Amino acid sequence: KAPENEIGDMSSTFNRLVNSLKSYADVAKSMAKGDFSEKVEIRSKDDILGKSMNQMVESFVSVVNQANKIAKGDYTAEIKPRSDNDSLGKALYKITTTLRENAIEIERQDWLKTGYNKLADAMKGLSSIDALSEKLINFYCSYLNAHIGLFYIVEEDYLKLNSSWGVAENNKQIKKKIIQGEGLIGQVYKTKEPIIIDSTSEYKLPEVDYGAGKKHVNSYIYYPLIHENKIIAVISLGLAENNDDMKMEFIKNSVKDIAITLVTL
Repeated sequence: KAPENEIGDMSSTFNRLVNSLKSYADVAKSMAKGDFSEKVEIRSKDDILGKSMNQMVESFVSVVNQANKIAKGDYTAEIKPRSDNDSLGKALYKITTTLRENAIEIERQDWLKTGYNKLADAMKGLSSIDALSEKLINFYCSYLNAHIGLFYIVEEDYLKLNSSWGVAENNKQIKKKIIQGEGLIGQVYKTKEPIIIDSTSEYKLPEVDYGAGKKHVNSYIYYPLIHENKIIAVISLGLAENNDDMKMEFIKNSVKDIAITLVTL
């Protein structure tokens, strides 16, 4: 005959087991209905089944949160697969990555298209090179967030400064005329190739006078405007931020139409 306390312990253990199984069943039923708000009570540090159930609930909650962010257009968060066999986690990770890349490309194309349209509007109705060059340097500096801008037009065998942005007219460091090979602008004039410098380059970046003090720009672009293999002008821009591929693509594509316009005026 078993002692009364042993029977009582067995009964208590059996009841706890029944309650635990009922808790697992309740959580499983809730999950089956799409409700991931419930968790099981962990009986001890060795309760592997309970911990696994809660990890599964947390995994589904993470998936739901990620799906809600995606639905709102937020593709910044990433869900990390819990293992090599986490098919759902991998699928969601791939979806988020693809949507993020698509969103970035759409934003990029929108920025480029907006810039092309604004540039075309800025060039409308202009009948002189002086008026056009002034509009162009104002537009480029504004749209690309450049703090220095210079626009040189080819005159006979030299470049003539036609318009500027963020530079005083009496600035002696800015040359009004530049011959081939003279400085970086003259080098672009000679080779017909763009030059891009930044803080890592051997060249010293120009300074911008902000009134309260002077500060170097982060990058500088010297770009030729060419039509039928003949250089028409050179534009130089000192950017507040580091240069990037999107800005270079915009400049590369937009100067083609500008060169044609300059030739026809």
